[in-house]
Amino acid sequence: MGNVDPEIGDLTKTIRRDPNHVLSYYNRGLLFLEQGDLDRAIADFSQVVQLNPDDSEAYCNRACAYGDQQNWDRAIEDLSESIRLNPEDPVAYNNRGYMYYHRRLDILAGDIQDESPHTAEQDFERSIEDYDQAIRLDPNFAEAYFGRGCAYSGHADFHQAMENYNRAIELDPKMPRAYVNRGSLYRTQGDLDRARHDFDQALRLDSDEISGYANRAWLLSDQAEWEAAIEDYNELIRLDPMDGMSYFDRAIAYENIGDTVKSRADKKKAEQLGIGGD
Repeated sequence: MGNVDPEIGDLTKTIRRDPNHVLSYYNRGLLFLEQGDLDRAIADFSQVVQLNPDDSEAYCNRACAYGDQQNWDRAIEDLSESIRLNPEDPVAYNNRGYMYYHRRLDILAGDIQDESPHTAEQDFERSIEDYDQAIRLDPNFAEAYFGRGCAYSGHADFHQAMENYNRAIELDPKMPRAYVNRGSLYRTQGDLDRARHDFDQALRLDSDEISGYANRAWLLSDQAEWEAAIEDYNELIRLDPMDGMSYFDRAIAYENIGDTVKSRADKKKAEQLGIGGD
């Protein structure tokens, strides 16, 4: 118990003194959410809505916790209730669009049971509708443009995706994920110089942006710049030592520069992590 966050400890003491202290449950829920303690966050936000059923932000935040658990249905239910209580909140529409988008990905991947009443196409349309509404309510909402870009990209509408990533970057030039995603589109289109520029910019903004290293490494591999690609695979492995695919891809790069010893070692490590092999 000695490692309890002091703020959480103070809020817990307040709740013990007053079990109906709504604000303390709410603030403790936010701290749990920030720390990734999702079950406790959900419990606290549930207590808030029990004490104050009209608290739209509590539903919105509980939805974030459900989303982090990939419980898309519960997240969407909470965001729908949040929107019912406060239909002018662009964040709730943006977040529900995000949940629809990710549920669609799970449907396409076969991770949602066949008896689900939802279809990938329905969830694509719902996500676009929600992002549209978020942007209508807040035309400068960079995150909503980024989310809408992801939705369009996942639906293979790359023109619309590019337009949305461009707008997201215009509104928030310090959003690494938007540069990574736009760079990925440039790479798909064969515009490798622009792709490289975007990946470089993403990593200037956030030197721990995993998707930036991954996409740049793949681009460098496309261009047979193997030693530079190895540097990026090194960073990927530093950030996620259990990512077998990075070891496998680095093995290929080592093989292409003639370092068979390191290539074999990486392939062996990749196999241990479930990638490659027979």
